[in-house]
Amino acid sequence: MTAPLAAIVGGHHERLDGRGYHRSASGAAIDPATRVLAAADVYAALRERRPHRPAHTDDAAAAILRDQARDGQLCRDAVGWVLAAAGHAIARAPLPAGLTAREAEVLGMIATGLATKDIARALDISVRTVKHHVEHIYEKTGVASRVAAALFAARHELVGWRP
Repeated sequence: MTAPLAAIVGGHHERLDGRGYHRSASGAAIDPATRVLAAADVYAALRERRPHRPAHTDDAAAAILRDQARDGQLCRDAVGWVLAAAGHAIARAPLPAGLTAREAEVLGMIATGLATKDIARALDISVRTVKHHVEHIYEKTGVASRVAAALFAARHELVGWRP
């Protein structure tokens, strides 16, 4: 029983983008419980006074958590759950790169390997509209191919994303 808990607790400094420590795990390698603990640990640390800075206010700590979720460091869902538990209004963290909800949805479908016409059919929009969204996605995310877009989607937990 203690081994599974130790793995969760031991991963509390891991980040989705791989910048955490001590294992430097990333993305899907970090289980949901560890993601929640990581977000809670950041929130708690921000709310505490440190030798190099005063404690952040509740709202400032929440804003920092949302920024870290947007930047792909922390899980957006875990941040939402932690902030809800801390009494903050439930709001999804902003989407990365200034993506709209529809663009994130299209990107998530691209990442699953769907063709443009299949995305259009699934969303009940025209192929031309999907292509327009894809152009905006490429511009906003700084990618130039579907493979790069899929990697961006995976890094920011947008694979199969739905609003």
